[in-house]
Amino acid sequence: MANHQRLVQKKQDEYNSALERGDTAKNDAKKREEELAEAREKAADETEKAAKKAEQEAEKAAREKEAADKKAQAEQEKQAAEAQRLAEQQAAKEKQIEDKRYQAAQNYSDKLIDIARKAGDDAAKALAGLQEKLGDNRAAFLQDIGDMSAEFQASEREEAIKRGEQEVQDAIDQTRKLEAIRDEAEKSEQDALRSRDFLSASKIREQANARMEQENKAFKDAQEDKLRAQKNEDNAQLRALDKARRDRLQALDRANAEAKQAYQRDLNNQKEARRIAEREAGIARDRELRAANELARALLGIQQQSGQAQLQLAQNTLNQLRGMGNTTNNNQRTMNGDINFNNYGIPGGGISGQGIQAQVLQVLGSVGLA
Repeated sequence: MANHQRLVQKKQDEYNSALERGDTAKNDAKKREEELAEAREKAADETEKAAKKAEQEAEKAAREKEAADKKAQAEQEKQAAEAQRLAEQQAAKEKQIEDKRYQAAQNYSDKLIDIARKAGDDAAKALAGLQEKLGDNRAAFLQDIGDMSAEFQASEREEAIKRGEQEVQDAIDQTRKLEAIRDEAEKSEQDALRSRDFLSASKIREQANARMEQENKAFKDAQEDKLRAQKNEDNAQLRALDKARRDRLQALDRANAEAKQAYQRDLNNQKEARRIAEREAGIARDRELRAANELARALLGIQQQSGQAQLQLAQNTLNQLRGMGNTTNNNQRTMNGDINFNNYGIPGGGISGQGIQAQVLQVLGSVGLA
């Protein structure tokens, strides 16, 4: 179209030049006018064709732009969906991490409570065992003392009965001895009286009485000796009983001391077991927290991916904006600046649609497009 305009302009210049020089005939002028009219008509046709072509090109560009916009919109929606997926995955991982940390803390506190409850139960059992052992020791002691006392009393009764029986038998034997002496003296005395030997009869009587007195004295002395021997024996038995009681009391003290030592050992073992259980609970908690931290580090990679997706979305948006806007007569593109990014926000992704818009506008401003 520009070439035709230049051609028309050239014809017009030649025509004007011919008129000015006066060298052109009327026919030439007419011919020139006809040629000029023809050139103008042709130029008008060319201009109309160029306008139609420009309109067609504009329509084609508009269709291409619409297709490009739809493609960019689809790409944005795809990237937004990917960012949404990463954000949801991130949120799920964050919840999983918090659940693991909460569960680790909950397990640790529950374990400490179980350990404390078990320690209390074990301490109560140990105390009950000590009380039972001390009670058994005392019962055994009282039983032994009772048995020893009963045995001693039974022995005393048996010995008293035996002594009584022996005393009765000794008294009977003594009586029989005295009766024998008396009967023998009476017989000898009767023989002397029959012989009318009164002096012999008197001596026999006196001798018999002396023998009886000796027998009584010997009997009394024997009884006193037996009584002293019995008393010594009783004292010895009492001393033995007292020693047995003291020995049994010492044995009770030793048994009680051993029971208390066993109780203390049990308490110490329980304390050590509790310390070990608490340490193992702490190790288990740390292990669960390390697992949660490893999951958090894995989540960091997802966050980086999400951030890259967001940056890619912003870059694509920037590229699209560079191709958008109003077209001037010199075919230069300008941006109208009225773009709404609210539909392209990334829920849970750490950046909103307005944030993306602000970042894009900042980048556009740095390159002179906004």
